[in-house]
Amino acid sequence: MSRSFIKELLSSADSELAAQQAHALAKKQGLEVSPYLATLFITAYSRLNRPVAAEKTLRDLPTKTVPAWTAAAAAFLRAGHPTATLRLIRQMITSKLPPDSISVTTAAAACARLGALRLGSSLHAFSIRRSTPSDLFLTNSLIDLYAKCGAIDKARALFDRCPSRDAATWTALIFGCAVNGRAGEALALFGEMTWPNPVTFLAALMACSHAGRVDEALRLLQRMRSEHRLEPRAAHYGCVVDALCRAGDARAAAEVAAGSPSTAVVWRMLMRGEVGGARAARRRLRDLGAERGGDDVAMGNVYAAAGMWEEKEDARSGIRRRDHGRSVIEIDGRMHEFAGGDRRRHRRRKELLEILRRISLISSTSL
Repeated sequence: MSRSFIKELLSSADSELAAQQAHALAKKQGLEVSPYLATLFITAYSRLNRPVAAEKTLRDLPTKTVPAWTAAAAAFLRAGHPTATLRLIRQMITSKLPPDSISVTTAAAACARLGALRLGSSLHAFSIRRSTPSDLFLTNSLIDLYAKCGAIDKARALFDRCPSRDAATWTALIFGCAVNGRAGEALALFGEMTWPNPVTFLAALMACSHAGRVDEALRLLQRMRSEHRLEPRAAHYGCVVDALCRAGDARAAAEVAAGSPSTAVVWRMLMRGEVGGARAARRRLRDLGAERGGDDVAMGNVYAAAGMWEEKEDARSGIRRRDHGRSVIEIDGRMHEFAGGDRRRHRRRKELLEILRRISLISSTSL
C-alpha cells in the first residue's frame, strides 16, 4: 500500500467513519504514520468538519510539524471555532516551531472572526520579527483582519504597499471601507477595478446600503448582468432591498424582493421596513422554514419604531424561547466569551455581577 493510495482513499472519503477506516487500514498495513501522512488525515477530517478527530490525530503524532499543527488549527476555523484555532497556534509556537505564512494566515483569519485586533496586531508584528515569508494570501488575510476590526487605516496602508493584488485583496478593503463608514472610498476603489467578481459586487452593494445610495445600488445590480454577464444572487438582492428599506421605500423593496430568488436572505432584509412589509416577510420566512432568534429582535424593533409597544413585547418574548446570543471580547490579549442569560460560564462571573450591581446603584442614585 502506498501513500498515493491512502491519499486517494481520503480524497473520496465522505464521512468521518470512512476517514477513520482509511486511517486504520494504513496502520494495519504497517504504513508508518509520518507527519506528511498525518497531515493528510488531519486535512480530511477538516474537510468533513470533524476538528476533534483532526486534533486527536495531531496529538498522536510523535513528531509534529508546522503543516500538521496548521492543518489542525484550520480544521477548527473551518468548523467555526476560531478560539480553538488560536489555542493550537499558540501551542505550536510554544513548542518552538516558528509559524510559516500559512499558519500566520490561519491565525489572522481566526483573529478577524473574533475581532481580536490586539492579538492580530501582535501576530503581525511577530511574523515581521521572525521574517516570516509573506505572500498574497497572508497580506489579504491581514487586510481582512484590520478591516473587520475597524483599523481601516492599517488595512489601507497594507493595501497601498502590496506590490501585487488579486480580487480578494480589493474585496477585503472594499468590504472594510463599506462597514466602517467609508462608503465613498469603497465605491471609489470598486471603480478602479477592471473586472470585479460577484463577491466584489456584493461589497460595493453593501457600501451603497450603508451610505443610503439607493440609485447607485440599483445601477450596480443592473451592471452585473449587462456589463459583466454575472447573475445576481440572493445576497446581492438582499443588499438592494436593505438599501431601499433604509431609505423608507418599502414598496420598491418588496418589488425587488419579489423578483429575486426566494431565500431567507432577501426576505429577512424586508423586516427592517414598515410593519406591513415586515409582517409579510416574517410569514414568508416561516413558510420557508428559515426562522431564527434574530427575527424576533427585528420584529420587536419594527413594532417599537411604530409605537406598537404591546406587539413589541409579544415579539421579544419569543427570544427567550430560542438559543441565546453569544459575544466575544478581547481584553489584554485574552478572549472572553459571554452568553445571554448564562451566569455560570465565565470564571469571573461574581466579580462581573458585583460591578454591574455597583453601576446599577450609581445610576439609581444619580437619578
